[in-house]
Amino acid sequence: MNRLGFFSKITTLLIILILVFACQKNDLLSPEEQQSLLKVNLNGLQTPAPNARYVMWAVYDSAKIELYTQIDSFTVDGNGQLVDMEYDLNMGVLQKMHTLLITMETQDSIVKPSIFSVFAAKIKANVATFSVSDDFLLKFDLAAATDTFQVVKAENSDKIVGIWFVKGDSIFEPGLELSDISELSKKSDYTKLWKYSSYIVKDGKRYDMGTFTSPEKPDDSNLYGDPSFAFPGENFLKDPETGGNLDLDIRGAEVYVEIIPPTIKYDADGDGKKEEYPPFKLIMFKGQIPQDAQPGVEYALQNNSDTFPGGTVEININLFK
Repeated sequence: MNRLGFFSKITTLLIILILVFACQKNDLLSPEEQQSLLKVNLNGLQTPAPNARYVMWAVYDSAKIELYTQIDSFTVDGNGQLVDMEYDLNMGVLQKMHTLLITMETQDSIVKPSIFSVFAAKIKANVATFSVSDDFLLKFDLAAATDTFQVVKAENSDKIVGIWFVKGDSIFEPGLELSDISELSKKSDYTKLWKYSSYIVKDGKRYDMGTFTSPEKPDDSNLYGDPSFAFPGENFLKDPETGGNLDLDIRGAEVYVEIIPPTIKYDADGDGKKEEYPPFKLIMFKGQIPQDAQPGVEYALQNNSDTFPGGTVEININLFK
């Protein structure tokens, strides 16, 4: 036997002895005793309705049936920041869990999450990130999404009176890169209350353009005039209060596209009017209509998702005594 082979065998033997010694020194815990520490940090959540709270759930699969374990319920103060939330989880829960879900709840005792979803985080390699874009919710890449819009000119003047989220020339395509929530909601209860909206602000006044669930279909409002495209947008031609000419040129207007999360309503003042308590405000795209905007030219809004609320998850596993 050559010297290299001899030392190789000696090294292998030493490694085996070290592993055996380590196992003797560190007794393996039984599956029931094995624990994992779940660390959660959340930011951006707003104070829920007075009758509501946030609930965190472990979502896991068993024989292809989704099951849930409630981990904790909590509220937040006005600054929306939670730090160093820690929980001891049994290894059995961890092995089956694939997603952490946060919902808003108003009932004291529930066995599964409501459709008032907030965040989700898919567990991978003992870490995760809470987001509205998780596969369990809206299922799209927030940071990579873009927005394209075109404007419409009035028939009898040079005023720019319309904005539409489209791209293309003779053949038009959706200008918004957003998930089709109407399709997602057919597969999951947790996206049924989500929707999008758009609006402009001109001379300090807000003009809502309606809500929608698909960037490929019209929104639910033509309050200010007949549509130019079968996509989200608006032509600002008439005053809905008087029926007369709105006389509005939207060049220079600020433009916003929102993601609207499920929102609980509650009459906190006892005046019979329910106020809305959204978990957060999500401005997905924002920008401005150029002062020299012209029809047929594509313009883009800024992706604002880097300001979105979210959170992180870390799991530390303990297998030995």
